[in-house]
Amino acid sequence: MAAVLRDAGFSNVKVYEPSWLGYAGVLSAPAEGEVFVNVGALNGKIASLQSRVKSLEAEVEKLEARAAR
Repeated sequence: MAAVLRDAGFSNVKVYEPSWLGYAGVLSAPAEGEVFVNVGALNGKIASLQSRVKSLEAEVEKLEARAAR
């Protein structure tokens, strides 16, 4: 998941095992400046954008077909 977030433009991505819940259970663990991402919401946005891109690509194909006539 960290690699995907880096590819999406996030910086300072870190992987904590066994996840944030385990990491947060350690009272001495630093958490200042950490950014948390709702991965489910992010995946939903990505799926929505992928759908929109496919729709726009289909529209471009139709316009190109009309222009070729």
